[in-house]
Amino acid sequence: MENYLVTPWIQSESMSMSPVMVITVLLIGGAAAGFYGLLLALPIAGCGQVVWQDVIYPRWEQWANDT
Repeated sequence: MENYLVTPWIQSESMSMSPVMVITVLLIGGAAAGFYGLLLALPIAGCGQVVWQDVIYPRWEQWANDT
């Protein structure tokens, strides 16, 4: 129960992701690259989230408002 409920909840609070997103990222990382995928899945997803929110989305929104 701890691995399925408590751990994703704590990780989602520390990374500002939903628990469903944490579980999904871990499943994809584990399926794609095994143990190392599990280790690197959350940091890569966190970096991707920051890049999306701070770089890509503002430029995309500005482009949409200009047209």
